[in-house]
Amino acid sequence: MALYQRRLASSAHALQHSLENRARRLAEGLKRARDIALTASDLPDPEDLEEMEEAGRDRIERILEAVTLIENPTPVREEIAELENLAKGTREPLHRT
Repeated sequence: MALYQRRLASSAHALQHSLENRARRLAEGLKRARDIALTASDLPDPEDLEEMEEAGRDRIERILEAVTLIENPTPVREEIAELENLAKGTREPLHRT
């Protein structure tokens, strides 16, 4: 939030750029999550997970995060739409009344 406040203080264009970048990163993350979830094979049991090396656990955790995201992508899609709407709004001139 602080980043967006600084960008707004800088210029509407800077804020628009930040909002568009965030929306793009979320959309790319959603696509990567789908790709990861589709290629995920059998997941280890929790006991096996504890015995794995850190790199292996990290890989499994990324897969689990991806599967969780793919099972409920609505909040991410809603955030993307909201960011895009906000970015469009920064293109409009600010009217003072």
